[in-house]
Amino acid sequence: MKKAISIIILIFLLAPCRLFAAGACCDNAIYAQTAPANRPDWVITEICPDQAGDGTGGWSDGKDCMEFIEIYNNSGTQLNLYDYCLTYNGCARNDERFETQIIEITPLKAGDYLDGSTLSWEDTSTYAPCDLSNKPTNPETCLVEPGEVVVIWVIYNEAYYNLWNEGKGMSMENFRSFWGIPEGVKVIAFDGAANTTYGGHDKNFNLKNSAVGTYGIALYSEALNSAANTEPGSENNYPVVYSESIELAAWATVDFTSQLTAGSIANYSYHFTVDNQGYGAAEWDLTPDSRRMQLLLPYTDAKSDATVGKLLPLQKLMLGVPMEAGESCTFTDDVYVPNAGLGEFQGFVVDGVLYHTGTTFTAETAGTYQLLYKFANDDIAVTDIVTAAPDSTTTGDTGTTADNNTGTSTGAGTGTGTTTPGGTTTPGGTTAAPDKDSGCRSARGCRSAAGPGIIATLGIAAYLVRRKKDPKKRH
Repeated sequence: MKKAISIIILIFLLAPCRLFAAGACCDNAIYAQTAPANRPDWVITEICPDQAGDGTGGWSDGKDCMEFIEIYNNSGTQLNLYDYCLTYNGCARNDERFETQIIEITPLKAGDYLDGSTLSWEDTSTYAPCDLSNKPTNPETCLVEPGEVVVIWVIYNEAYYNLWNEGKGMSMENFRSFWGIPEGVKVIAFDGAANTTYGGHDKNFNLKNSAVGTYGIALYSEALNSAANTEPGSENNYPVVYSESIELAAWATVDFTSQLTAGSIANYSYHFTVDNQGYGAAEWDLTPDSRRMQLLLPYTDAKSDATVGKLLPLQKLMLGVPMEAGESCTFTDDVYVPNAGLGEFQGFVVDGVLYHTGTTFTAETAGTYQLLYKFANDDIAVTDIVTAAPDSTTTGDTGTTADNNTGTSTGAGTGTGTTTPGGTTTPGGTTAAPDKDSGCRSARGCRSAAGPGIIATLGIAAYLVRRKKDPKKRH
């Protein structure tokens, strides 16, 4: 009799685990109830809109000659970059034109980056045009393989002043060297000169370092070009609801008004990821769409941390990109966490294991791992917890990897660690994942539902003391 009762109790205890495991079969399921099901072909992974000001990195005189947008082929198939254009909308989030208009576009194409202009500049008393011997030229083709990163150099007229390279201006190699872009990573030059006086097309756009700018990748079409590029002025635009558009592949918003409150900082970039859980959309009360990028790391010293042309381990985890054995990711408090209206943020769930802020995930084997944000009131299952000791901090970088890719911040200290049931304590105050065969199985591949919340933002207090730069004369 006692044996029978024990069996019955055991069945009831195991039932929830079995039910959860049964719901883990669908690889394409979505984590939040209203999260999107579409997978973006392109992901905008990093944007750097500013090198002006203080001579950081060796460049001074207030010239923005090294700005970029980094993108990633997330489609699973080869894509021709020259089939696409970059799009721009400078409206604030509370403006009715936000995500309902494309104000400007510029094509991505072979040859000289300038859009058919003649470089007939007006000489100034300080700088004159260079001799064009270093003029960047794009390759005849730009076929991008699945999983490949491309860096788009957004060039303005400053790159053609004779103050660089003994009057020869800036070259592709100058750009690659400045950012430490790995060999083999494609760099494509792009016309960011918005003023026809300086060799640009009047409807081209450049990256803003004040207010709000939304930058996108769209399939190029004559209709789109005609609507957005016919005449100057915001009244000439391409009306389209972004979340309903079939042309837009991805878009990201750089918001210095309510997210990046420390302002623009020379050589600092902003990392993005796919909004798979719909939490980024929930924060702004927008329609969830995986093509809308979610802010991931607000301030990264892109030059010192050598992130340009490479995915961070944190981005790999969120995009489902394979990691190498031993590759690690420390979850620092620099990571931007959207307010999903689901209570206090608990940490990051990787394959069912909850990692508190300050702890490190290390890939035991090469392969794909999946990361979720965890809040107090969602229903994401956790099978184990990794937590730092109360009196310790964890050593590591957000982007530290086995191949020396680095991310944004470091912390000192070691710590003794805290062991939770089913896991083993590891050095530095972290707890290893439990044996996959013990207890409830790993949540790897599992999805759960969580409703989005209302608008809120996570302030970036560590950077509020930095100077806020004067806005450039941008759109």
